[in-house]
Amino acid sequence: MQQGTIREQWLFAANRSRSSAVLIPTLKSALGDRCICVYNREDGSLGEGEEAGYITAELLKKYLIDPTRFHYYLCGPPGMIAAMRSNLAALTVPKHAIHSEKFEW
Repeated sequence: MQQGTIREQWLFAANRSRSSAVLIPTLKSALGDRCICVYNREDGSLGEGEEAGYITAELLKKYLIDPTRFHYYLCGPPGMIAAMRSNLAALTVPKHAIHSEKFEW
């Protein structure tokens, strides 16, 4: 993330819970309300900029006025990458604007 960049930067970070999201305070410090944390196993109440479940097309539309004007960098396991590619296709994001890196635990 570049400070003072012309491009608007957002981060949608998927984690199991707050305890597994170790870098979130640093990222929130840099991005403010453009850092959205999505937890799929969090039992506690959610705060501002926090969501439950998974990153979906609907979730992206909730925060991004025009999802097609961004480039997307996907990093995660193959199933997550495939799901996000489908979500972005549903939002008509061009393929050239989607970049990915797979990893597995």
